[in-house]
Amino acid sequence: MREYVAGAFADESTVVDVRFGTPVVDGDRASVEYWALVLDRDAAPVTLAGSAFVRFDADGLVAEVRDYWHETPGHVAPPESWGRS
Repeated sequence: MREYVAGAFADESTVVDVRFGTPVVDGDRASVEYWALVLDRDAAPVTLAGSAFVRFDADGLVAEVRDYWHETPGHVAPPESWGRS
C-alpha cells in the first residue's frame, strides 16, 4: 500500500491540504472519499478529488485496492456538504 501511494503521488511535489470523508465499511470492504490540494512538479496548484476502495484479507491486511480520482487545475475547495455520510 505504501508503494502504491508513493507512486500515485510521485508527480506532486507538495501536499497543501488533504481531507478524507467519512469511511463506509461493510464486512471486509471499506471506501472513503478524499480531496487533496497539491502543487505539481512545476509548483502549479492542482485539486484531486476521488474515492478509494479497499478489500481486506482474513488477517486484516489490504488484499485489493482501487482508486478513482478527478484532477483539475487550481485549488478548488470542496462543496460544503462534501465528505459527510
